[in-house]
Amino acid sequence: MSGHGGLPALRDILALYPGLTPVRKALLATRFFLIPFRCLHERIPADAIVFEMGCGQGVLANFLKEAAPDRIVVGMDLSPARIEIACTSMGGRRGIYFVVGDVTRSPFSPLPHDGDRPWAYITAEVLYLLPVERAVETMRAIGERLRARDSYWIVDFCGGAGVRSLFLAMESSLLSLVVKMGRRIPRMGRTATEAFGERARRARVPRYDEWRRILARAGLAGEQVSTGMRTPFPQIMFRCTRASGGESAGREAHRPRA
Repeated sequence: MSGHGGLPALRDILALYPGLTPVRKALLATRFFLIPFRCLHERIPADAIVFEMGCGQGVLANFLKEAAPDRIVVGMDLSPARIEIACTSMGGRRGIYFVVGDVTRSPFSPLPHDGDRPWAYITAEVLYLLPVERAVETMRAIGERLRARDSYWIVDFCGGAGVRSLFLAMESSLLSLVVKMGRRIPRMGRTATEAFGERARRARVPRYDEWRRILARAGLAGEQVSTGMRTPFPQIMFRCTRASGGESAGREAHRPRA
């Protein structure tokens, strides 16, 4: 059965992953409540080639493919274990691929190519894990490949003052604690370390003005888009294109652009 507006529901996506334990399925389910799946789908053309860098187990990639079957969707992640799980969801479907790769080193190969289809690049909750210089280099490499019909979507955390930022800081501390405690329980330890370890070790949350500077340094013009989601932490989303001489990165849009 489909979810709201005929889009795939959470249960539809989880059904693509045979044999997962309830704990792993619960971890996959959290992506539905943290990433603006619907917002991205509505703004990415139905015939696009979608390249999600840092795709994890492929939940967003699967959603975007199921929501628009004509899309070609490629998910790349640094972790062979996550890609192995993502590959179990393919089920013989055509036009969806998962590959192991480091998006900061070789983010564009191997990929299918299909004429003049528009490309949509996505990094969702990835850049905050990178040192600033590496994040800038990665974003610049993506920007250099953007054509007029292409777009680059950034969904990430945004630091600042307020209760939600305090919640994000508390969450990071809690994840560190979960990883430490999980190591004492063999089965839980493997799951917790894989899910939270990297995030707890490397999380770095830029403020909005820092995001503006990062975009500018990467040569990108970024429009802030409202996700329509109410997350317990401060989240930010940009639609990025290659900056031209007359554009300034980080400008806000009064209305989300398709």
